[in-house]
Amino acid sequence: MQPGPNPHGMVIEPNGDLIYNYEQGGLVRVNACGEVRWRLPLITHHAIFKDESGNLWVPGQTWTNDQDPALPGYNTERKDFFLAKVSTDGKVLKTWRLFDIIQKNSLQGLLYLGSSEDLSVEGVPDSLHFNDVDIFPASMTPGTFRPGDIMLSLRNINTILVIDPESLELRHLFVGPFVRQHDPDFVDGNTIRVFDNQTNTAGTPQESSRIIEISTVGSAPHILFKATPALPFFSYIMGKQQALPNGNILLAEAMRGRALEIDAAGNAVWEFRNLRSPGVAAVLSHAERLDPAMDGAFFERARAACAPSSAQTSAATSRKAA
Repeated sequence: MQPGPNPHGMVIEPNGDLIYNYEQGGLVRVNACGEVRWRLPLITHHAIFKDESGNLWVPGQTWTNDQDPALPGYNTERKDFFLAKVSTDGKVLKTWRLFDIIQKNSLQGLLYLGSSEDLSVEGVPDSLHFNDVDIFPASMTPGTFRPGDIMLSLRNINTILVIDPESLELRHLFVGPFVRQHDPDFVDGNTIRVFDNQTNTAGTPQESSRIIEISTVGSAPHILFKATPALPFFSYIMGKQQALPNGNILLAEAMRGRALEIDAAGNAVWEFRNLRSPGVAAVLSHAERLDPAMDGAFFERARAACAPSSAQTSAATSRKAA
């Protein structure tokens, strides 16, 4: 992967349009012909979640040098993290500042975990590294979690928060079972499934990422999949996981450029390697099993539907060049 913005986080619409994060460069919607329908001029990144109402939820951030009296110790250049709710026609419906959510719930100690000095608690610029959001669906039986609850993944403090959507009060706090996690999903009213990067194992004989389920009712984390000598699996950053209807899990082993489907026993069903050249794999930030109706013929029809406007744009460009 070359330095600079890159696609990271995406949603495919029913008509074949693609909505994706141009990492650090904004949220974009394009049609099947590659034409831009809209751009959102926010610094969005990582994941996009589409809720049951069709709205998009996406992590974002700004850079600031301003001192904030509510953030003593944050005196250097830093990222200020926010959550954005966006309609599929590109309108920002609401935003929430993560520092405010953390402080509202008296969790300010989480903001200073990057400090190692005795006389300073100065926060590091990327103190939280907000990398995912999920909304608990009304179609799922509630438990600890309730419909509309917001789940936030904060990588750099190894923390996942679930909060009430109206009061923003903490519903549940997960911290401890994972290291630099990505892509937590709701499994049921008391359980989440997480891509546990286990970045701490990098360069060791035990180098391994894993997929785990964690319950709010006090049971130990359940390991669904981890690397074995016969099936290595590790991504020190990034990574995605998707539960499939047949009980298998689709994985994006991002930094090794591999998509991998595993069954309930942890066996590989198939894999794809995103090879840039022989022996060189490019980063693969996302893997998703599409609805069977979204086959080759579906995308041919989608391209045919937008082709006239593409042809008109091309002709207009040619006339201007002439």
